Amino acid sequence: FDASDAGTPSPIEAAIREDTVYRGLEGRLLDSEGGTIPIRANYAALRDERETVVGGLVTFQDMTLVHQLNLPRYDWQKPAHAEDLRHDPGRGGQ
Repeated sequence: FDASDAGTPSPIEAAIREDTVYRGLEGRLLDSEGGTIPIRANYAALRDERETVVGGLVTFQDMTLVHQLNLPRYDWQKPAHAEDLRHDPGRGGQ
């Protein structure tokens, strides 16, 4: 993960230290060729049955296509409604 400020803890470190879950944070992964991949990520502490932190969990989505198409970002946390699926003539379709 691209940590642009070396003095700032990573999101997973903060999630563990602050005992909170971070959802939908946007960032960049660096690929092996030095390029960047835009992502949206979630961070949480993993706990055992005694509530002791035993690790961390990071999940992420590759947002490359969304960025390439310059589409609005869909909020996966809220329920979908029929009006969300309506055609938008301002985006070049019928």
